[in-house]
Amino acid sequence: MTAARMRGGKWKKVGQQDSAYASRMRCGMLSAMPQKFTLPTPVEDLAAQALSLPSEDRAKLVERLIASFEPRSAAQAAWLQLARSRRDDVHSGKVAMVPGDEALARVRARIA
Repeated sequence: MTAARMRGGKWKKVGQQDSAYASRMRCGMLSAMPQKFTLPTPVEDLAAQALSLPSEDRAKLVERLIASFEPRSAAQAAWLQLARSRRDDVHSGKVAMVPGDEALARVRARIA
């Protein structure tokens, strides 16, 4: 039987100096890969990339990830649209934010 092994993407006959190596490979005395060969998981790679993003982009990513766990419904879509519309109004300067204490005082004054 002629021993062969892969070299450079092609199978080649094992030469005289390689015959002992080929015998050990067939007997399982050598392994083709190092014993402790590990690659980072895709999740670790993604986390590293996400953490390197600017804070605004990280916030958008978190929103999308959280949304992926929630069921889709017409009510959810309507609330999401309203929230985005209000956010856009604040960002564009169309409306101004009011501190929480002042907002509560206004509400209490209306219902009193």
